[in-house]
Amino acid sequence: MKGTSVDSRSFAAEISSPLRFAETRLRFHPEPQQLPVFDPAITRGILCCNRQWGKSTTLAALAVHKAWCLAPALILIVAPTVRQSYELILKIKGFLRELNVRPKQDGFNDVSLLLPNESRVIAVPADPDTIRGYSRVSMILVDEAARVPDEVFRSVTPALARSHNGTIWLMSTPKGRRGFFHDLWHNGDPQWTRIHSTVADGERIPASFLDSERASKPASDFDEDYHCVFQDTHDQFFASDDITVAFTSEVRALGPDPERFAKSTSLHYYIGVDLG
Repeated sequence: MKGTSVDSRSFAAEISSPLRFAETRLRFHPEPQQLPVFDPAITRGILCCNRQWGKSTTLAALAVHKAWCLAPALILIVAPTVRQSYELILKIKGFLRELNVRPKQDGFNDVSLLLPNESRVIAVPADPDTIRGYSRVSMILVDEAARVPDEVFRSVTPALARSHNGTIWLMSTPKGRRGFFHDLWHNGDPQWTRIHSTVADGERIPASFLDSERASKPASDFDEDYHCVFQDTHDQFFASDDITVAFTSEVRALGPDPERFAKSTSLHYYIGVDLG
């Protein structure tokens, strides 16, 4: 009985502490810059971190905590391609082996895991028309989020509407100064926890490799991949700063003129200026 009590307290501690679960059960010891991800208070998180930072591995550990401790959990993985989703699935399977769990396919989805406790992990296609239909989702992981289309992101978030303690994580390096990943990073919404980390924050990548990368690619690509700089894309016709300054709130919008038009009129007038 005493042993059962100790085991019960230990399991309760693991439920409330994803970090403890990762370290004791998965034998995953996060690096200092990865520790903030394991804050159990985070329900909406954004990881804007450099290439090879360990985004997928860290969130795979978090997903296994959810699937193991809060069963039956439903976890959705969204990525630009199924191949990228499968890489995250493989990391999750690796952690499940630490728990002596051999998941099966769920029988409905090609890239999926079904645990003995009925938790499921499903890689969904990045298609706004087929991603609908899931409900009571416990966690959504959006990998390479800056490259996932906006309409896909808008289609998957309602799946959290009826979840209890449902969480969503976006992870990516930047890709231009547009799209939902860029907008959520910059809009200041306090519901989102933003974690920013670059090669300057750790020693995971050797300096010699970074020197080689810096010498072999444009500075803008290097800054995007390793310093997480949001910048205009190469195929962008107008610079983002030029577009921003083209708008003003100092001009009063045209409204209806009751002296010239009847109040019942349904006409709308637009004025444009072509400077070309």
